[in-house]
Amino acid sequence: MIGRLDSRRGHVIVTFPYDRAKVEVVKVLAHEYGAVKAWCPERKEWRLPAAAAADAARGFPQAEQTDSFRKLIEAEQRQMVADRLFQKLIDERIGDEEAPLPDGRTLYAHQKEDVRRILQQRFVILANQMGTGKTLTALVAAKAINAAAKTQTLVIAPVGLCQMWRDEGRAAGVPLAAHSWAKVPDEMPDGVRYVLIGEECHMAQSTKAERTKRFLALAKKAVAVFCLTGTPMKNGKPANLFPLLRAIRQTLGAGQLQLGAGDLALRGELGRGNLNLGYDQLGSQVGYNQAQLNQQALLAMMRGY
Repeated sequence: MIGRLDSRRGHVIVTFPYDRAKVEVVKVLAHEYGAVKAWCPERKEWRLPAAAAADAARGFPQAEQTDSFRKLIEAEQRQMVADRLFQKLIDERIGDEEAPLPDGRTLYAHQKEDVRRILQQRFVILANQMGTGKTLTALVAAKAINAAAKTQTLVIAPVGLCQMWRDEGRAAGVPLAAHSWAKVPDEMPDGVRYVLIGEECHMAQSTKAERTKRFLALAKKAVAVFCLTGTPMKNGKPANLFPLLRAIRQTLGAGQLQLGAGDLALRGELGRGNLNLGYDQLGSQVGYNQAQLNQQALLAMMRGY
């Protein structure tokens, strides 16, 4: 048997007779997609996230593909086409940030720059310092997406800030629903497309907390996620960043569960649009080298001023 690619319960299942080269290929995929405990010794199979289907097919071109795997590939291709069309609609709204808001306010240059980048990426951590206008930046970006794709805006914030978000949304011309971190909704109604904004998102830095679980569930179905926090690594602990990376669909965040406390040795240095991560044992655990770590953080983090 050359190998077999299957799909089961939201996973890509890879099986093949032992071959060192193939093991290396599947390990690279497991690391790239943040697979947790990818190797299943009981079944003698590798389990990867469904998002890895296309790369698995390219990595194992001669493997037998089951009907369920082919359907997964077809669904992924349809989703990619839909995502490109969706992003094209949003790209056409770049420039909206130059217009005055309904109440006459205009954005500062750094806010306009951040709005443009948010619209290009859609899944970001906005970690600018306090007083730099993260709220208005997020609202203008959400407004552009709402105009492009008829989405709704959902804000999760500390209870004392929910009314402020409603007031700011009204002033900016952005209808929104605001919920406190103590009452994060379980889910949005089926068929509703929404932008998710997390205010003081360092409150979702423990994957064991119920509010974090609910926030990540909402993030999984959102068309855009903005994590706003001036302290992305609370108390200087890099591990606190992983739930936020998971919320914005960065693969490094998906691999969090592979990291034990003794394996995590990151030193963070934050700068504008960058997070330089020194690493010790992390590379051997997750397969990321220094350049990959910096690239992941660069895509995820917006910080400065």
